[in-house]
Amino acid sequence: MIYKLTKEQEEKIPIYLKNALAIGHRTDSIDKGAATKSVHSYYDFLKIERPKNIIFLDSPISCILAINVLKKIKDSQLHLQLLSQLHSQLHSQLDSQLDSQLYSELYSELDSQLYSQLDFQLYSELRSQLYSEFRFEYIYETRSNLWGPYYHLYSFILNEIFPDKKPEFEKFTEFMSLNRNHHHIYLYDEMAFISNFPEKISKNENLELHCETGPAIKYRDGFEVYALGGIRIAKEMLNYNASEIMSVKNVEQRLVLIKNLDAGNMLNELEAKDKSSYLQNIGE
Repeated sequence: MIYKLTKEQEEKIPIYLKNALAIGHRTDSIDKGAATKSVHSYYDFLKIERPKNIIFLDSPISCILAINVLKKIKDSQLHLQLLSQLHSQLHSQLDSQLDSQLYSELYSELDSQLYSQLDFQLYSELRSQLYSEFRFEYIYETRSNLWGPYYHLYSFILNEIFPDKKPEFEKFTEFMSLNRNHHHIYLYDEMAFISNFPEKISKNENLELHCETGPAIKYRDGFEVYALGGIRIAKEMLNYNASEIMSVKNVEQRLVLIKNLDAGNMLNELEAKDKSSYLQNIGE
């Protein structure tokens, strides 16, 4: 049982964080050849015939809309099978040899930080926006960058704590090298859909989705997500005045909008409005 990391192992944690975030922050256009190779490898891993067609689209919403147009496609949940098999091996053979406190510390250092800084937040913002703007049949999707934090945690455990076990995890090592080649993927028996990476991701100093002048996430087909301080907002909220901000019912949105406008400006606008209303009432 391992209870504590060595100094050398602890020094490697920031490197894994940096590498994982670099993948999560990708905005270059997808390499279709590399992405196709990755998807074929997933089907091979599951011992399932490769899809006859792989369709590349510019955003997750385009993939979802295309899937729902093609109603004859049956959701076989191949992605769930893939992730389940990987998780089962990792959990059963690695977790049992780590002290629970050490695992919790590693989780805090790697997994939870990555989720909070990009991956889960990006996924949540996209998913929330998709459901708020479009109504469609539920399709479960898998995305390398969503599951990335979890697997980067295990990558650290395998490579830095149990390097002697690497030969037992060749499929996982291959998976880690392949899943950086794509963004959202949707796998079916005869067809796979792959979304391109965003064209733009804007963040603040805390690595939260944030842009005061436009979309925080922008895809090449025009799909956009607006956010301030990691909180999703509607596009028009960026131009709200003080009165409009105070009328926003969602507390988190109202707080980030106040911060964005600046509390001093908020007070000046509200005081000017109150004074104008007072003078108007006197005139009447």
